Amino acid sequence: MQSSEITKHLPFLSVPDLMTRRAASVLGRSTVSVCLASLFVASVCAGDLISIDGFFDEWAAVPVAVPDPEGDGITEDIALLRITNDSSSLFLDLAFHNPEFTLRSQNSITLYIDTDEDAQTGLAIHGIGAELEWCLGCASGVFHQAQGAENLGRNDSEVLIAPAYTSRRFELALSLASNPMTLNGTQVPGRLSIVVAASGQGDFLPDAPVGVEYVIDSSPLQGPPPISLTRLQESHLRLMSYNTEFSGILDPERQPFFERIIKALNPDIMAFQELRNAAAVEAVIAEWLQVPLFSVEVMGNTLVSRFPILDSTVLIP
Repeated sequence: MQSSEITKHLPFLSVPDLMTRRAASVLGRSTVSVCLASLFVASVCAGDLISIDGFFDEWAAVPVAVPDPEGDGITEDIALLRITNDSSSLFLDLAFHNPEFTLRSQNSITLYIDTDEDAQTGLAIHGIGAELEWCLGCASGVFHQAQGAENLGRNDSEVLIAPAYTSRRFELALSLASNPMTLNGTQVPGRLSIVVAASGQGDFLPDAPVGVEYVIDSSPLQGPPPISLTRLQESHLRLMSYNTEFSGILDPERQPFFERIIKALNPDIMAFQELRNAAAVEAVIAEWLQVPLFSVEVMGNTLVSRFPILDSTVLIP
């Protein structure tokens, strides 16, 4: 696709109209309170309104659960941890002293979480008994339970991490409904004990062999005001990038969800990953939006546009 040929139809591009954030944000709690603290165990209650998007303004009101001194890390050098939750997710704000890196790959930084308030069960690590062991850079983990260890994949703990690019600070969301949190549906998580270990256990947070205790707050939360999807100006060009996972919008069972999202966003250019059969995709979306469209498929990825596509090429073979 020649971008200059497409953008000439409209006067300019607007960054606010680039639809690169998730279709739905993950939200946290609205009231901060510190329960108790000691030299070895920080025990905190719920935090603030959180959106897992790589922006950290919402964390300003959340107290640091435990800091970590600079210079004691052999691999990554952990700086601090903040914790909060809402009714469905546990949120972590994790910062580092060392230069920017990618948290989602090329490391073995690991979260250990005791979910049953019993140091004698689970994996014995740094003074806690962890039911959940999750390697952030591996996107995999282990559920340590009485019946034995169960390997976990990305969807088993529903872990979200932002930003996806290099940074020194990251925010995470972990599902409170996952099996390690609920012990296969037998409990509602109440008090957690958390340890963060750098790659190769080159640094621990906290330094002392004990976890950071966190009390889940189950009080009601008033949601944020809705975010308008109206364009700032009608002349703005709206782009959408969407990994639809294999058959994507051609799967009849999933089509109603894609139709709702695409109609709401009403994009001008749609870049789909893991989606083949561009002609069929174009026909489906044209029916939804009731406009003529153009499409091209390159290496299993489909681009659909309201504007003619004059050419296409593979930039990275």
